[in-house]
Parts: sequence; C-alpha cells; structure tokens
Amino acid sequence: MILAALADALTLSQVVLGVVVAWLIGTRRTEGAAVALAVAWLTDFLDGRVARMAVAPSRLGAFDMPADVFLGAGVVVGLGLARWHCRDSATAGPCGCSSPTTSRRAASP
Repeated sequence: MILAALADALTLSQVVLGVVVAWLIGTRRTEGAAVALAVAWLTDFLDGRVARMAVAPSRLGAFDMPADVFLGAGVVVGLGLARWHCRDSATAGPCGCSSPTTSRRAASP
C-alpha cells in the first residue's frame, strides 16, 4: 500500500513539474527548466518501477501516460510563452533576446 501511494505521488509530481517546466522555459530560466525536466523524467522512470513492486495496484496507474503528455505540453507551452514575452528592438537578437551576434555588434566600435 505504501509503495502504491509512492507511485501515485511520483505520477502527480510529473504534473506539477510540467507546470514548473512551462514557467521556467517561459521566463527563460533554461538551466532550471533542464533540471526540472530531468527530475520529471526520473519520476516517470521510477513510478512504473515502484508500482510494479507494490502488492496493491496504484490508483493513478492509468494516469501515467496523460501525465507524460502533460509534461511534454508544458515544454511546448513554455516555448510559446518565451516567444510571446520577447520584444524586438534594434539592439536585440531574434525575438528581442540578446544573442552573441548582436552583443558583439553592439560592443564593436
């Protein structure tokens, strides 16, 4: 019973991490998004293993695939938010974000 509850908690954590990943990508915190995505993949790996070790079936076993899809959707939404938040300007790179090319151009005499 404890293992089944742990498997359910791991599955739910993927949904939470999907929202976190979307927010981190949308606010251009890519390092944090990469860590959150890696943790989400780890929870996806572990929830199935833990559920198979449990004697009792987990309640959210059928929700595992939708949780995976939700995580992927979080990445897509985050990318859309990142693009939406950008503003073009004369000194910025594509979509208003500084790029190495524009930074060098702005710094050269």
